[in-house]
Amino acid sequence: MPNMDPKKCPMPSQEPNVRNKNFKEVALGYTEEMAVNEAKRCLQCKNHPCRSGCPVEIDIPGFIKHVAEGDFEAAYHVIAQSSALPAVCGRVCPQEHQCEGKCVRGIKGEAVGIGRLERFVADWYRNNVHTKPTAPAPNGHKVAVIGAGPSGLTVAGDLAKLGYKGVELMTLNPSELDWEFVKCEAEKNGLKVVLVCTGEIFGQLGLSYTNPDPENRKEAIRRSKEIIDFAAYLGANINIGRVRGQYCKELTREQTEELAIAAFRELADYAAPKNVQIALETVTIMQTNFINTCAEGADMVDRVDRPNFRLMLDVFHLNLEEKDLFEAIRRYSSYNIHVHLADNNRRYPGQCGLDFEKIISTFRECGYDGAFTTEIFQLPSMEGAAKGAAEYLIPIMKKVYGQEEA
Repeated sequence: MPNMDPKKCPMPSQEPNVRNKNFKEVALGYTEEMAVNEAKRCLQCKNHPCRSGCPVEIDIPGFIKHVAEGDFEAAYHVIAQSSALPAVCGRVCPQEHQCEGKCVRGIKGEAVGIGRLERFVADWYRNNVHTKPTAPAPNGHKVAVIGAGPSGLTVAGDLAKLGYKGVELMTLNPSELDWEFVKCEAEKNGLKVVLVCTGEIFGQLGLSYTNPDPENRKEAIRRSKEIIDFAAYLGANINIGRVRGQYCKELTREQTEELAIAAFRELADYAAPKNVQIALETVTIMQTNFINTCAEGADMVDRVDRPNFRLMLDVFHLNLEEKDLFEAIRRYSSYNIHVHLADNNRRYPGQCGLDFEKIISTFRECGYDGAFTTEIFQLPSMEGAAKGAAEYLIPIMKKVYGQEEA
């Protein structure tokens, strides 16, 4: 029998005089009895309007039906088909404007507590089921994920299902993230975080190591050190792209270069005891006029003179800036610690004209055994681009590096 109570089952919470003395969650979550009782308020509508309000289209009536029957593990597996982070989404999603806003029970009373039930299921599963998910066969590739919050980690989980072995993360404010949660989610999905990117320090805030304003430079370095700390916790390296800055009319070329060298040395010295390497990315002049070619990048590495300060080679940029892409890979392979792959239209490999079998073979001939990551436009979609890259590159990686390496 459905529970026709017009109101949700109340959520237990800490008393005011208790919660003002700790930093624990105020809402304590449902007990099993409460969850079953609330799940029975669901009418199992034929057209499932609640599902249309969910951005990831979770089978809401399906998981709630399992909760009502007391089969919490089955409920979790229904949610997991669409969402990698139910414990987070059950807490922070604006359900009142999404799934619960579409709930029929809300017309003449309160909507079913969908978010509360999602949270309960996720917490129950975490506390009671300790088997690791089955990892798919790795495809030999790593991919950059922009963002290390819930959406970025969801993407990372979806990529793991496609067989990717690692990810890059990009974050502007690592201090706002739960580092343990990020690390555990990556490990749970069998993913290694190989690189944390600094791009948004410049992209969103306009900060750089060579800005004429000393306060701007100071903040760029401070934020970069935060990212180094985050990378060290994850066992990853960092890259330096546009945050290095550019030549400008306020400073001479020599002044710009000296500021960059000083910043690079400071960051490298900060990163060294944390076992973090810094990969300086040479990028096209369309993005900055400072350090565009491998020759310029190698010269900067030599001038900085720190063992953990090296180059990363992005095939997209090399194809635009180098006279001979393959010769550049060979000549500067001793400087290289990381590789980005993208076709010459910035879409996933195989979409345009670059010869990726020859490119990957050249890296192999030079002794490169590090990560290959795809930094590409999400076209036709994130999942479509990820699948397309994997389907195109897997056979090449297996052919060049062998079955075990791929």
